[in-house]
Amino acid sequence: MDKGLSEAEAETLYFLSVPGMRDSIIEGMDEDLEDCATELDW
Repeated sequence: MDKGLSEAEAETLYFLSVPGMRDSIIEGMDEDLEDCATELDW
């Protein structure tokens, strides 16, 4: 297996293990691009 692919799979599994992350990702995918932030407040 390609090392990059296995790292990507591990990251995906990690993100999906975080409570609420799956729903948050799905909600973000459904959001209109115009409604997304263009600058971060960090």
